[in-house]
Amino acid sequence: MIEELLKEELDINNKTYTKENLSNLKIKNKSINNTKYDNSNLTKSELTNILFENVTFINCDLSNISFKECSFKNCSFINCKLLGAYFNNCYFLDMIIDNSLAKYLNIIESKLKKITIKESILEESNFYDNEIKTFILDKVNLSKSEIYKTPLKKVDVSTCNISNIRISPTDIKGLIIDQFQAIDLISILDVTIK
Repeated sequence: MIEELLKEELDINNKTYTKENLSNLKIKNKSINNTKYDNSNLTKSELTNILFENVTFINCDLSNISFKECSFKNCSFINCKLLGAYFNNCYFLDMIIDNSLAKYLNIIESKLKKITIKESILEESNFYDNEIKTFILDKVNLSKSEIYKTPLKKVDVSTCNISNIRISPTDIKGLIIDQFQAIDLISILDVTIK
């Protein structure tokens, strides 16, 4: 049912999809508006040049999904699996990831105008060459994640797990941390404590 709609040249507006299997789809050049995906499987799908506006994903499995050149405006991923999800050259405005498992998440060459991630696991995730305006992290596990060419000035990670994080000294400048996290980050500054 939904596969036929997605493969046609039609955009998707004002729909709700529940328990749909959308794995391994290849979709390009669409607009998806005011739509809800509930308990659906989108694993290993490739989505290119898609505008998502007012879209909610609840209890969905988006593991190993690829988003290329997509825009997300007022979108939410709630209680989702985003294992190995790949966002390349994407635009985020008012996007929320809440209570989700997103280990090995990749956000590359993207613009994060306003994104909130809370109570989620992003262990061993990668953030490369991103432009950040507003990035809110609350109780996020970022352990063993890698951040490169993604300046985190004024980003507060004081409630997050940042153990063994890999980040450059230029990206760490202006980061907000608590006193215990300073121990995790001191080696990045090439400082030795006696």
